[in-house]
Amino acid sequence: MNATNPFQIPSCLQIDHERRHRERFKRMFITGVVAGVLLLVGLLIKDSISEQAKAAASISVAADLPEPPSNTPVLATDLKPISIPQPAVFQHAPDVPKANISPAGHSETVYVVKSGDTLSRIARTHRTTVKTIVVANSLASDRIAIGTKLKMPEI
Repeated sequence: MNATNPFQIPSCLQIDHERRHRERFKRMFITGVVAGVLLLVGLLIKDSISEQAKAAASISVAADLPEPPSNTPVLATDLKPISIPQPAVFQHAPDVPKANISPAGHSETVYVVKSGDTLSRIARTHRTTVKTIVVANSLASDRIAIGTKLKMPEI
């Protein structure tokens, strides 16, 4: 008597079914890996763009700051005697500019530079430009010292 099961899938079709299952698994795995890589690349690009925007915004702020000290090691032979500067005495300058009357009868505004001031910030506050302040005060460069009295040009 023949003991074969009439409901059993023939072996040639069963091998074909396993092959299709493996190929489907491979496609799904590769698709998942590609999607993950694309997601990471997209996030990196987005973060890079936001970092560039932050760097561009901080360039103007960093231009006014002094250079940080180098992180290179200092040898004992490199040390030289230095003179320690005396601490500066800062006087609080009033936030309201002073108005002086010049001999010609024109009112002239004088601003005293405080710690942390920049020409661009002073120009913005007085609604003028850096170039106008430089020309009005005959400044050689954009650098200003604390306590400097600047004439604010009339608008």
